Amino acid sequence: MKTKLGKIFSMLMVLAVVMVMLPGNPSQASPMVRVIIQGKSVEAAARAAQNEGGLVLDDLGIINAVAAEVPQASLARLAVAEGVVRVTLDRAVEAAGWGHGHMANVEFSKSIGAADVWETGNYGQGVTVAFLDTGIEPTFLPLRIGADGNHQRFLAYYDALSDTEYGPRRLWRSPRDPSGHGSHVAGIVGNSFYEFQDGEYRGVAPAANLVAVRVLDETGGGTYIDILKGMNWVIQNKDTYDIRVLNVSMYAAPVAPYWADPFNLAVMAAWDAGIVVVTSAGNGGPDPLSIGVPG
Repeated sequence: MKTKLGKIFSMLMVLAVVMVMLPGNPSQASPMVRVIIQGKSVEAAARAAQNEGGLVLDDLGIINAVAAEVPQASLARLAVAEGVVRVTLDRAVEAAGWGHGHMANVEFSKSIGAADVWETGNYGQGVTVAFLDTGIEPTFLPLRIGADGNHQRFLAYYDALSDTEYGPRRLWRSPRDPSGHGSHVAGIVGNSFYEFQDGEYRGVAPAANLVAVRVLDETGGGTYIDILKGMNWVIQNKDTYDIRVLNVSMYAAPVAPYWADPFNLAVMAAWDAGIVVVTSAGNGGPDPLSIGVPG
């Protein structure tokens, strides 16, 4: 039932876009638009895009989809093409909260009682947290060195914007964090700076390992396609880096039922892969479609 309703919803949304955006002159070449095509398989989605003269940009296997550029005039046909489940226009995403100027040296552990957990000897060691954000600044020592003395806790940096991966020896060549938002969020989780006066660390899990997944630019803005590329990479590499937690501090305006939104579907795929997903939430509501995706 959800699949049928989702396809009907997708068709209606695409038809509405076509009616608004279709050029007035039939002979005018149709402009290209970026879309996410979900299919019964990745191959079916790619084939549908190519049959309409589209260009496949990325494999988004996390939701059996591809990112593609297709002629705007083909959207209605794509929505009902064989093997296609849903077509979604690429959409904007924004970082939730502070941006430039708010870096990693933050203190939040007291407000949630992290010290009670530390007393059991648990500082987050052995757990890797991936941050889907603007990047992480690799030169900030409390994020490079863990509370357990581990100098190699910053395991990897993946830049979805350029599709480039940086290992621990190449972090300095990464785009780092041109916004500050990602480093700020990573600091809340993993800042290992120790307050001798209070006897507490500033981060909640000061010994956890960290992985940066850059999907937002220096302004804190991004797109669904880059978000899905980043989440796809996390699932593909979860065993390599033992990623058990994924932090997603961003939001997009909701325009579809929860189960029809590609971002939400990717979050559910991460759950199915055994990853705990933490998202920003609570900044909207209570009316229908008033709480940002994916919170």
